[in-house]
Amino acid sequence: MTFHFNLAAILELMVAAATVWSAVPETQPHPIKVWRLGVAPLLGTVTAIIILAGAVANHGLEMRWAVAAIAGAVVGGLMGNRVKVESDQIWGLVRLLPGYAGLIAAVGVLLMAGVDATQIMFGHPVLPPEHDPAIGASLFAGFLDGRAWTIGVRASRAPHSELH
Repeated sequence: MTFHFNLAAILELMVAAATVWSAVPETQPHPIKVWRLGVAPLLGTVTAIIILAGAVANHGLEMRWAVAAIAGAVVGGLMGNRVKVESDQIWGLVRLLPGYAGLIAAVGVLLMAGVDATQIMFGHPVLPPEHDPAIGASLFAGFLDGRAWTIGVRASRAPHSELH
C-alpha cells in the first residue's frame, strides 16, 4: 500500500479542524462578538472550496456542489430563525441560546474533509464518484453560512440588552 503525502489534504484538515474549534463558542451561554458568528461559516466554506478544487471536477459535480450549498443555506437560514438571540448593540455582543446545530455542521465539514484526505493520501476512492465529499462539505458549509447570516441579521435588529 502506498501513501501519498499531499499538502492540500493536510490544509483542508487543518481548516476543517479550525471550523469545529470556531463553532464551539455557540454552544456556551456566554456573549460573543457578532463577528465571531461568521468565522465558522467562512472556514467551512474555504474547506468546501479546497475539497472541490482537489476533486476531479466535471460540470455536474460543480452544479451539485452549488445546489448543495444553496440547499444548506436555506435550511441553515430556517434553523437560524429558531435561535433565541439577545444583542448588546453598544458593545457588538450577541448571546445565543446554547445549541449544537452549528457544531454538528462543523463536525460534518471535518468528516467530509477527512474522507477527502483519506482518498487523496491512499490514492483510491472511499466513496463512489457520485457521492463526492465536496458535495457534503458544501451542504454543511452552506448550512453554517445561512444560519450565521440569519442570526446576524436578527442580532442587528434585536432590541438592546445589557450583556456583560
